[in-house]
Amino acid sequence: MADSSVAATDRQASPAEAGTGLHGLAEIAEAVDHMIWSTPPNGVRDYFNTRWYEFTGTARAEAEPRSWAEALHPEDRGRVLADWARALNAGVPHHVEYRLRHNSGAYRWVMERARAVRDEAGRIRRWYGTCTDVHDLKEVEARHRFLFELGEALRRLQAASEIQATASAVLREWLGASRVRYIERVGDGEFALAAHAADDAAGPGPARYHIREYGEHLADELTSGRLCWRDSTSAASDASSANKAAAAAVGVGAWAAAPLVKEGVLVAMLVVHHRDAHRWTPHELALVEETAERTWAAAERARAEAALRASEARFRTLADSIPQLAWMTHADGWIFWYNRRWFDYTGTTLEEMQGWGWTKIHHPDHVDRVADGIRRSFESGEPWEDTFPLRGKDGRFRWFLSRARPIRDDTGRIVRWFGTNTDVTDSLEKEKALREASERVELSLDAGAILGTWVWSLPDDRLTTDERFAAFLGLDPERCRAGFPQREVMAAILPEDEPQVRAAVEAVLESGGSFSAEYRVRLPDGTLRWVEANGRCELDAEGRAVRFPGVLLDIHARKQAEARLRDSEREAREAQRLLETVLEAVPAPIYVKDAEGRMLIANQQVMLAFGKSWDDVRGRTDLECLDDPGQAEQLIANDRRVMETRASLEVEEVVGYDEQGRPRTWLSRKSPFFDESGRAIGLVGASIDVSARKRAEDARRLLVRELDHRVKNLLAIIAGMVNMSARSATCPRAMAAGLSGRITALARAHSLIRGSITGETPTEGASLSRIAEEVLQPYRQADEARIRVSGPHVPLGPSAATSLALVLHEFATNAAKHGALSVAGGRLEVSWSAGEEDLTLAWSEEDGPPVAGPPARSGFGARLARLSVEGQLGGALSEEWRPAGLRIGVTIARSALAA
Repeated sequence: MADSSVAATDRQASPAEAGTGLHGLAEIAEAVDHMIWSTPPNGVRDYFNTRWYEFTGTARAEAEPRSWAEALHPEDRGRVLADWARALNAGVPHHVEYRLRHNSGAYRWVMERARAVRDEAGRIRRWYGTCTDVHDLKEVEARHRFLFELGEALRRLQAASEIQATASAVLREWLGASRVRYIERVGDGEFALAAHAADDAAGPGPARYHIREYGEHLADELTSGRLCWRDSTSAASDASSANKAAAAAVGVGAWAAAPLVKEGVLVAMLVVHHRDAHRWTPHELALVEETAERTWAAAERARAEAALRASEARFRTLADSIPQLAWMTHADGWIFWYNRRWFDYTGTTLEEMQGWGWTKIHHPDHVDRVADGIRRSFESGEPWEDTFPLRGKDGRFRWFLSRARPIRDDTGRIVRWFGTNTDVTDSLEKEKALREASERVELSLDAGAILGTWVWSLPDDRLTTDERFAAFLGLDPERCRAGFPQREVMAAILPEDEPQVRAAVEAVLESGGSFSAEYRVRLPDGTLRWVEANGRCELDAEGRAVRFPGVLLDIHARKQAEARLRDSEREAREAQRLLETVLEAVPAPIYVKDAEGRMLIANQQVMLAFGKSWDDVRGRTDLECLDDPGQAEQLIANDRRVMETRASLEVEEVVGYDEQGRPRTWLSRKSPFFDESGRAIGLVGASIDVSARKRAEDARRLLVRELDHRVKNLLAIIAGMVNMSARSATCPRAMAAGLSGRITALARAHSLIRGSITGETPTEGASLSRIAEEVLQPYRQADEARIRVSGPHVPLGPSAATSLALVLHEFATNAAKHGALSVAGGRLEVSWSAGEEDLTLAWSEEDGPPVAGPPARSGFGARLARLSVEGQLGGALSEEWRPAGLRIGVTIARSALAA
């Protein structure tokens, strides 16, 4: 029984991982929100994830390998199985949509995809598939198709009855219903059938009835505007026996009704019947409700347009009798009617004038302006008015005042435009004569933007002004002509400007002569306006001010222009400062070059990369700036590609060297920029230093090789420990105890070099003696004297500790495999001395296997040890291959040990 349970569990859990080698795929399959399944090559589905069981409501214990097909909709089952068989036979991807039974009992549309996983020989190892719930998407697509079909069917219909009947027919066919009825209110609670659509077995139903006949509860629901439906009339709890019998008599097993309540009154309903009981879906009910609203709107619009057409016919009769030229357009401005007087004046026909044909009789100097103006009105819906000349049938032009007003329906939608043209030629000629006479008087004032004039009589402090002055400041014209104290006009000056104006007035009163002042005044509507006052103060024989005439000029536009100019200059300076700040804040080189590659703009990061100052770089090419001609030629070649192809380029470039003299690699993106004619005149570039990333990639490749080397050495050392423990142990228990201790010590030593392998930081506070003891501890036997470690206390930094642990571990590993630690009588001495500047370490092996000389080639461990000493610690390593044993010398600067 236990074996059976385990087998069942494995059958459900392991296929997601079987044949892939990707442990954890099953956990991923259980975590995602899609249904996931898997099969062996024979196609029998033996794994489903938790989401599949939740969706279908099937318990894992009840699931059988072939039970998934039972969850398919009967109408889809054959098609799905056939496609699955085709995919299995051909080994091609499987993609199909079908209805799957949901845990609610209803069927939902899903999209299934499956692909085969093959081995290196191309044989199918396993199939993996997903099922995605697309039911909601299918319903949205179906809704859009229905609404498009309904819109196309109603688009050209003009009669309300045709619209209602067509909408009912489209909805009945779409839902597969037995009957659709559109009924309208004809009295208080009284409704009559307006249109219906039914199959051959269903009639139209009752032609007239009272809503209360179907029960108070249902009547209240409908009059409140709520969508109502019953899945089964025979099982409805709120229906009386009589109503149930009546429903059965007319063949209604299920129904849905969408009431249309307008301004609080139930005015119409769209009712859908099914002959048998029917479970309504939210999608179907939404279609019923939206069809009802669209049918109502279309029918009401058709009725309004019919009424409008009748009204227009009456209107045209009256319009032919008025003295103006008149015309009407569709909502988009297409003129379709002119009155009789239009044709009498122009001598044209409707065929010539309809649409935009009216432009033919406009004066060429005005037609474009008039057409643009009326188009704007048609687009905005605002009334239009303009005055322009129209050519009569005698070839002469007369001026017309033209107006057009929109005609809207009850919803506010524009359905027509009505326009008139009134002959104003005679009136314009009279107005022109009067205007010319007036303009001669006003011309001098208008040319100077004069707001008005004043005369200030100082002996009696009486200031008189003209009407322009009075109108500008909102003063009483009669009082301005009579005169008033000068302080009253000073009150209009802005308080901030009043002191300097008063000082200028007092100065000119003292000395006489010219006066000029610029200041702001507050107008009656609260707005501020800049003005300039110019005048001349006249003195009498005794030097007293007696008369002060002047003019007030409007300088507001000039002041605004000056302010805009100041703002523009300030914004330009701010933009320049912001650009410079941004360029310097970006931690990467950013630069701009001209078409010849000369540096125009560069941030400080460019200077650092080049190792030059801005004065050394500005206006120069890369060949002139860089010390390495090869690097410069590479940059110039890349720049030339950008300019020639006129396209952006992303490329790695080598520029400059780091603190250790290694070349620096940059990932650069360069894009051309163009002048107004589209000619490439330079490029913009930005670079990111990817040197560390490149070195990290090299380090990762080294790490892979080092891990392989470490595992082999570790296994060899453990094998040696086992052999040595077996030779010296008196019994298995003693052998196990000794071997366990050595392996534990080996693990402690290995932890010291783990940082060099994994990149982890070793424990702070490490010293050279602790490193040496931990590394050599696994190689000690009962005779502790075979390994001697001596030297002063030397603290080590994290990086130095990791490197030295790795170096000593390499020395010890080689000694255990080939040197003094590989035999029972071998001896090893490790000692060091520390000077002020250098540390000197000696590794000396004695009494090991005879040493014939250096090996024919260096192993990876030896090369790694030398790289650690010379490359990472900047020291020196020497080897002496003596017959009695290997001696190694290491010298490292004290400054490198603190790193």
